[in-house]
Amino acid sequence: MTEETHTPSVFVTGAETPVGRVVVRTLAKRGYKVVGATRDGSHGARLIREDGGIPSYPDLTREGEIRSVLNMSKAEFVVHVASQEVNLLPTLNYDYDAHLDVLDTSALVNACKGSTVKRIVYTSFAFLYGDTEGHSVDETHALSRDNDFYKAAIRAENALLKGDFPAVVLRAGYLYGEHNGAVDALHNALIKGLPVFDGEGLASFVHVNDLASAVLAVLDTPELPHNVYNITDDAPLRLSAFTDTLGEALGVGGALRLPLVSGALLGDTQLARLSQSFAASNARAKAELGWKPTYASVSAGIDRMLMNWRAEGAASAPATSASKDIVPA
Repeated sequence: MTEETHTPSVFVTGAETPVGRVVVRTLAKRGYKVVGATRDGSHGARLIREDGGIPSYPDLTREGEIRSVLNMSKAEFVVHVASQEVNLLPTLNYDYDAHLDVLDTSALVNACKGSTVKRIVYTSFAFLYGDTEGHSVDETHALSRDNDFYKAAIRAENALLKGDFPAVVLRAGYLYGEHNGAVDALHNALIKGLPVFDGEGLASFVHVNDLASAVLAVLDTPELPHNVYNITDDAPLRLSAFTDTLGEALGVGGALRLPLVSGALLGDTQLARLSQSFAASNARAKAELGWKPTYASVSAGIDRMLMNWRAEGAASAPATSASKDIVPA
């Protein structure tokens, strides 16, 4: 008589988003049973199925709906990546305050209590360290409360970290990769010669595939010494240098830049992110998760991103649903 192999189940929020799709594919390939939440109806369900997951449709602000999905799927892990919808490059206009709902974790945490869930993984933001004047910081550094977005993100982390439920927070660098709305919009601005806002401070970045591999590393590690990890590449870069690197790779040169004094219409969150300078250390994640970024620098990640775009036959960056609210300056 053969022994049955246990297949762990994972509930992934934002599973139809660009980062969610990469996470679903990564976990399904490893052998996890993935149940993905979508807010995009039948279209989102189709994407989740394509990636190897099972679609579900809970309202993430309603504890009862989330609990029903968790009970149905017998989920052992929850991965909240819906939050990464707002982990955007701050070079183009975006109303962050209109999207604070994706940060809220209260209903999710309450739904997990008394369920089969053993651990929640919440993807947060390395830019929450605020302006450290370019100095490298680790996970023990204080977080900034400079604006409403930062405060909401910290509340979301605290709901997990100060609760009585096992949770891990991954503070991701600025996210980029294929089908990322902000990168698509920046690509199109560069191609068309449209102006963008830029910052001269350092920032930490991470390719979407590397964030997904960090999520997998957390799920694969039964015991973790800490519950907060910075997930970034090895080479912090000025925001303006990211723009230049992308422009050079596209063969169009640098961008037309607007000084921040021209940004009277910029919100507090975007202005803070453009003005600050920080570098988040990934040493803890490397040492304790056995993780390291495949794309150790932005230049390596952009080369791969453009190669994939060209393989898809795209003459220019595709317009994605994630980019509809992101506009040139």
